[in-house]
Amino acid sequence: MTKLFGIGVLAVLFISLISHSSIASHLQINYARHRCDRRNAKSVMANYVHHHLAFVSPPTIQSPRCPRTKIKLLTAEETHQEIFTTPKLTAAEEHALTTKFSKLRSLGIDYGLIRTGLAVTTGGYRPRPLGILSGYTKQYTLRNVTKIKEITGTENATVNGIDNTRLIEAIVSMAQSEQVTNLVLGLPLHKNGSISEQSNITQQFGIELLEHLRKECGNTMNVTLWDERYTSKEAASRIVGEMMARNRDLSSIDLEGCLDDEAACIILEHYYQVLGKDAQVLTLDDATEEECRRLYEAKIVQREQERIQIFEDREKMWNARREMIKRDRLLMEENDGSGGGKKKKKRKKKK
Repeated sequence: MTKLFGIGVLAVLFISLISHSSIASHLQINYARHRCDRRNAKSVMANYVHHHLAFVSPPTIQSPRCPRTKIKLLTAEETHQEIFTTPKLTAAEEHALTTKFSKLRSLGIDYGLIRTGLAVTTGGYRPRPLGILSGYTKQYTLRNVTKIKEITGTENATVNGIDNTRLIEAIVSMAQSEQVTNLVLGLPLHKNGSISEQSNITQQFGIELLEHLRKECGNTMNVTLWDERYTSKEAASRIVGEMMARNRDLSSIDLEGCLDDEAACIILEHYYQVLGKDAQVLTLDDATEEECRRLYEAKIVQREQERIQIFEDREKMWNARREMIKRDRLLMEENDGSGGGKKKKKRKKKK
């Protein structure tokens, strides 16, 4: 009886062991299948993300220096998202662009409502500061004089502001004397790259500058907008560091006086470092472009007429001088022939 009971216990233990092992193996198989499915799912998702999706920053107004990416958003009918990016340049295109910029002579402009800094470079090698333009101001008449009188109690409806016309004439004269073909105008933006109020003022100034260039120089010069964020701070750091290296003190007033042309140099450095990638080249509308072309051609004709007139006036002056010399010579010959006097004997030199 005891033997039968022991055999039965062993049999129960054996059956339970087999059942547990089968359950464990079944669980292991299911877990392995689950892990395999997860791996496959991860790989499929990774491939999908790699080929179809991309993570982009929130939409903001990008600066000309930031990479421009056009995004086509999802709609109800679409099943995937398409992203269009600027294609990369080939080796030949990159070489051609490098060669072009190595010969490009540019004028950097750090535009401001009080001071404007200028710098020049050829190929981006060691930009040279040209100076700071200031004092180009004039009085502007304000609108709604009645409102001003109510607020201020006076009828003074004028205010001093920058004279863009005189400033543009000075910049164009400097560009012609330096023989540049490209003007790089710094565009002030917010820290996140969005457009600021000063950006709109600078862009309007750039359009006026381009219009004046088209009237004076034709299509020989372009105006390019370039992101100038942190250029003033970098210029201040450079100047202060140079003064500390020379053991010299520099006041804030002196720093402001030499900051703008150094910022113009930094604008040119950053522009040439990336070969002008994502820079914004300003253009005029067709009507304004045609009007500028007509005025430029008329000015070319006028300059040619002035050149011919100057040449004719110079010829008249030289002819009058020739006639005067000829008349003086004839008069001297007449005086020598009609003298009738005895010729003076030459004295012999004593030995």
